[in-house]
Amino acid sequence: MRKIIVVLIVVFGLNLYAGFNLSDLTNGKKYFKKAERFFNAGNYKQAIPNYLKFLSKKKNKKNVTALYHLSICFMELNDPQDGFKYAQNLYKLKGTKLDYAVLYAEYLVQLKRLKDAIKVYKGIVTIYPEDYLSYIRLGELLVNNGRLKEARSMWLKAVPLKEKPTEAYALLSESYLNVEKNKLMAYYYARKLYDISSPEKKEEIQGMLNEIAGDFKEDFENFYLLKTCKEQAKQYILEKDYKDAFKVLSRCENLNNIDREYLMLFVEVSKKLKKWGKAVDVYTKCLALGFEDGEIYLELGKCYLKLGNKPMAEANFKLALKYDKVKDDALKLLNSI
Repeated sequence: MRKIIVVLIVVFGLNLYAGFNLSDLTNGKKYFKKAERFFNAGNYKQAIPNYLKFLSKKKNKKNVTALYHLSICFMELNDPQDGFKYAQNLYKLKGTKLDYAVLYAEYLVQLKRLKDAIKVYKGIVTIYPEDYLSYIRLGELLVNNGRLKEARSMWLKAVPLKEKPTEAYALLSESYLNVEKNKLMAYYYARKLYDISSPEKKEEIQGMLNEIAGDFKEDFENFYLLKTCKEQAKQYILEKDYKDAFKVLSRCENLNNIDREYLMLFVEVSKKLKKWGKAVDVYTKCLALGFEDGEIYLELGKCYLKLGNKPMAEANFKLALKYDKVKDDALKLLNSI
């Protein structure tokens, strides 16, 4: 459960040590004041009977502060069974308030009502789509409910919500390593965790990275660098920042095991920047690596045309004619030369 109690203590500007007047005696306010004093001191056991006496008054039954603090008391004393009805009443009254909804969801977890807790947390992230901790917790509950794919989607949604999403990366890495035995993806997220961790944590995480990669550290690191490169480039492309996308992609050009996705991103950015020579180099590399199809020959021919190299453009359009998908386009371009 979140550490929410400390925050709440400073909210109340009541003079808890003031004397009680007649109205305090008739409406039960003296019990509330005593309960608050015990609550603020961390004496939850003695706070409970005073909250209960205060709430026993008809006019006080819907007092959200008393219900909230009473619910916390029972939770802190590991007694969710007795505290549940108060957390439930609070949720019914003010279920759209983040702290109240989270407390109710955690009661459901303690009572092993995981499906209900998941439903509540899904409601929370709908109302509070930027609440990092709720996505983290929802993912944990989904995993325990056997819904790994959904859990990962929650953790991935959490990542951009925090400058250093250590919990999200740790959970993603652990899920790939322990559930699917996918060491590459486990290494990838553990490596992200390493990058954002404090210096005192890096040694521990480095040990974990070494254990995952074993004798293939270079291959795992290559995978991480290439995947990170593509992610950064995609984000820049989304923002139409093609210059920075080009810089990112250029830094990864000499990595091992370059894949088609990377090359297609690089050529897309090169063409956006009208770097036709670079586009030709990238398309040529595609063909050299075996990523051969009609579209590559067609686009390579177009790039040669931009460079004024008609013989090479013609040669590539002729090669594109062998592929039905681009045959008509290639023929039109050939006839236009």
